[in-house]
Amino acid sequence: VQYIFISLFVGLMYHKLGDEVPNGVYDRAACIWFSFAVMSFTPSYTAVTSWDKERLLLKRELQQRQYNVTSFYIARQLVTVPFECLQTVVFVAVMYFFVGFQAEAS
Repeated sequence: VQYIFISLFVGLMYHKLGDEVPNGVYDRAACIWFSFAVMSFTPSYTAVTSWDKERLLLKRELQQRQYNVTSFYIARQLVTVPFECLQTVVFVAVMYFFVGFQAEAS
């Protein structure tokens, strides 16, 4: 849901960019840069905000010797990476056409 709102925000900010050379190139570059920034910083912010809860869970389960730290992080990555990929696809699908980038490969 967060990525959908951010992609709508970027889409509204750069809605239907013009094709003129002086401003259009810079606007498109700014849109791409902003999109990369969002895609880079949002997952790390999410990880920082959820780390405290995960740390307590990991500490409790390590004390009970249920598994080791490596197993925890491998399992965590196997779960989070597909969701991050799906969120990225949703973000790009909404933002790309909303901004008005080239719709066909010609």
